[in-house]
Amino acid sequence: MTLTFLLGGARSGKSSLAVKLGAEHHGPVAYVATCPRIDGDDDLDSRIDRHRAERPNWPTIEEPHDLGAALGRCDGDALVIVDAEVAAVLLALAGAAKAAGGLRRAAP
Repeated sequence: MTLTFLLGGARSGKSSLAVKLGAEHHGPVAYVATCPRIDGDDDLDSRIDRHRAERPNWPTIEEPHDLGAALGRCDGDALVIVDAEVAAVLLALAGAAKAAGGLRRAAP
């Protein structure tokens, strides 16, 4: 499994970069979305819905709390793109990256 972590703030282009990187990959792709829906945040709901619609037909796992479990559900041969917006997820990402053998930096 190859893990690609895309980190950045809201509206920083992570989702667009994820689609670009996945489209350039010559093999299976899985997408892990970590941003949770927040009751009453219609803007966030609209962005999540738009990102879902823009994503190719990749397996998508929406998991804001247990990144390890989400990664465990990914195909071992897939490029796994983790779109992480929530700051609390960063600690889980560090542990997942260590378990996967390191990080790969992708410049836009």
